[in-house]
Order: sequence, then structure tokens, then C-alpha cells
Amino acid sequence: MYPKIQDLASIISLYCGPDRHYHTMDHINDMLKGAAAANASALQMWAILFHDVIYNATRTDNEERSADMAVEYLSGVLSAEDLETVKQIILSTKLHEPLVPEAALVSDLDLCPLAIPPEDFERNRWLIREEFKHLTKEAYMQGTHHFAEGLLAKEHIYLLPEFRDLHEANARRNLATLLLPELG
Repeated sequence: MYPKIQDLASIISLYCGPDRHYHTMDHINDMLKGAAAANASALQMWAILFHDVIYNATRTDNEERSADMAVEYLSGVLSAEDLETVKQIILSTKLHEPLVPEAALVSDLDLCPLAIPPEDFERNRWLIREEFKHLTKEAYMQGTHHFAEGLLAKEHIYLLPEFRDLHEANARRNLATLLLPELG
């Protein structure tokens, strides 16, 4: 059994909301392209599609709510075991710490935009800032610094060696720019 086309259309519409600037279908499409190139499983593809379906920058439970929505939409399509795997992959994107082995690829794909050329990284930074426009400049900078410092403190940003080899140095360079005092 497959999800109804109406279900898929409603999922896509959530990515097109007026408060979405970075966490859009463009982000999902880029991840799906990378997943296809990496021969991702169907479960990883489903997790990518749903991982940011619920995104409200004022909340801290987006991944949990996205995982719940995936389970709701995919019940009857996937087995209970597969639903749990998709859920765990989605939940792993919150801290980019894999709860199941299949999450490593999805996490790395989600973090690939950290390693893009500096001018594109800057554009994405402004798109994300737009999603957090409810925050003061100081609060936004504090959150951005926390995010960057957390990733930079890790021995490896990327979980899979092939992603590390391709992206780690560029991601670290871009993340370091988020710690500059003039951002906001």
C-alpha cells in the first residue's frame, strides 16, 4: 500500500509555509538527491521527507512532532519495525547523534549545507535568520554560537568517513564564521 497522493501533497504544502525560508522543499530535495547518490534505503528516504515536516522556530519539539507525523502517515504502508526505524532516524536529526545505524547517512546529508561555498553558506544563514526573526539579534546570536560551538567541539561533524573526507574542513571553516561578533 502507498500513501495517498493527498497525503504527499499535504506534506509538501507544510514545507511551503510562509515561515519557511531555509527548511523548505529545496532542502529536502537536496537531501533526497544526495541520498539517491548514496544508495539510501527507502526508510532513509522516508525519514528525509518527514524530518523537517513540522518546523516551528519557536518550539523545541519539531523532530518529535515530525517523527509522530511520519508514523501517522506511514502506518499501514510500513511495518511496525520499519516505522520505528524511520522514527528513530528522524529523532536522530535533532542532535545529529544516530539512534540507529541508518541515521548516520541522513544526519550527514542534513549537515551537508554547512560545507557549501562561503557565499552560499552566508545566504543560508540569512534564510535561517529569517525563520528566527522572532528572536532579538542578541538571542539569535547566542543560539547560533551555541549551535556552532556544539558542532565544532565534536571530534567529527560528519559521522561517515566519506562525508568527513569531502565536507569536514569546509564545514568547520563556515561554522567558525558563525562565532564572529558582527553576525546577527
